Amino acid sequence: MFKEIPLLQKVDIMWNTYGSIIFTLISTWCVDECVIKPRILPKARFFLLHAVFNFGIVMFCWKDAIYVLTHPTMAVHGDVDGFSNTAIISTNAIAAFHVYHLLAFENLSLEDWIHHLISSML
Repeated sequence: MFKEIPLLQKVDIMWNTYGSIIFTLISTWCVDECVIKPRILPKARFFLLHAVFNFGIVMFCWKDAIYVLTHPTMAVHGDVDGFSNTAIISTNAIAAFHVYHLLAFENLSLEDWIHHLISSML
């Protein structure tokens, strides 16, 4: 039913997965600590960081989103065994961003913890 994925594609998927998580955690920390935290009120810090992150995700996915809208019948094929590299990377980046929020911010409510843990694992 499922075809075997060649080893090099497996390595590509693993690299995209772990690379996007590590890159997101490090780059989010750098932007937060060096740009946002020193200049923004603490209560607004996460909202600005979230907006910057969302802008980055939109810019990263823009090309694929336009392709899906203009070629809907071809979009289901993807480029890595039916999955787009963009989808793999952006999904892992979003999960990593949720983990960063749990690690870098204090006084999170139980609702925040549940939301971020579930969002990180789905």
